Amino acid sequence: MQWQSTHALRVAIAVAIVLGMTGIAPATAEARPRTLCANPRTRVVHAANNGRCARNERKFVVGRGPRGATGPRGERGSAGATGATGPSGPVGATGPVGATGPSGGPTGATGATGPTGALGPTGPSGSTGATGATGATGATGATGSTGVNAFHKVSQDSIIAAGSVTVTCAPGEVVTGGGVNAPNAVLKASTPTAAGDGWTISVTGNSGTITVTAICVAGTMS
Repeated sequence: MQWQSTHALRVAIAVAIVLGMTGIAPATAEARPRTLCANPRTRVVHAANNGRCARNERKFVVGRGPRGATGPRGERGSAGATGATGPSGPVGATGPVGATGPSGGPTGATGATGPTGALGPTGPSGSTGATGATGATGATGATGSTGVNAFHKVSQDSIIAAGSVTVTCAPGEVVTGGGVNAPNAVLKASTPTAAGDGWTISVTGNSGTITVTAICVAGTMS
């Protein structure tokens, strides 16, 4: 208890010295409050301009009078004007497409076929329609095949002793028959040519004149 009194006295003396050095007048009703910090261990007292002391220091506020009584509450102010409407917010993104709903109920059964109605009376005959327009002329038909021309003979003589002799029809003609006159030879073959455009024979042991004839007509082989 004696130490606390001694320390408080020393603090008071130090406060007075600090006030004198800093030019702060003693506490009055008009004095501006000042914060002083005292270190109990080192006995150092200093002014705190920011109003804060270290943890190991004691804080003293000087120049601050007693707190006055709380004044009466002021009247409530009138309501302020309604503020302007803020701008519209941005349009939100389109939501996802909903799932497809279930299909309707099943299709009903087909109803029974109704009875056939009675046959109505025969209607009167309609009037004769107008004669239709003449149709367009049809396309010209294809040219028909050339008819059979007159037959003619083509003959050739030969004096070969053995071998074949062929007589040929004119171009565009076909052979329709033929023959040979070989009184002094042995006839081995007498037939149309493979192309059908002449007549050919084959003989052996000939000792005279052989005459080969083809009967020709205009046409083509089919």
